[in-house]
Amino acid sequence: MFATHLPFRHPTRLEHPASVWHAIEVVAPIPWYIATVRHADAKTERTFLLSGGDELLALSRNRYLGALVDLQLLLPPGRSPTQTWQLVALVRVAAGGSDQSSVFVTAADGGTYGGRPIGPVDAPRVPTRSLFDRSNVG
Repeated sequence: MFATHLPFRHPTRLEHPASVWHAIEVVAPIPWYIATVRHADAKTERTFLLSGGDELLALSRNRYLGALVDLQLLLPPGRSPTQTWQLVALVRVAAGGSDQSSVFVTAADGGTYGGRPIGPVDAPRVPTRSLFDRSNVG
């Protein structure tokens, strides 16, 4: 989770009800997805920090925001093999489970992550539906 502090608030105002910040404080060092979307009508991209599979699933289904074009996993020191902040490139996202609401991501090295908090999991043995495949992004 993150906290904001008024000295770091930026004076820029956005069109939608949100604030812009120079800095934020990490108050709970948990893994995060860093997801970038691009709307077909716009050349701009938007990037979101997501705390879990539910948010990633909601973002992938939100066509107003655009299609998922990049995805990384940010691991904090306590969950990273290097014991430092680490970015893991993700190449595939799939929804599985009986209601297709469980999210599994595959890293470039073949590792599979999921759950909450996000962590290593066994590859699903049930059929999954692809939500993102880096090889299909243009």
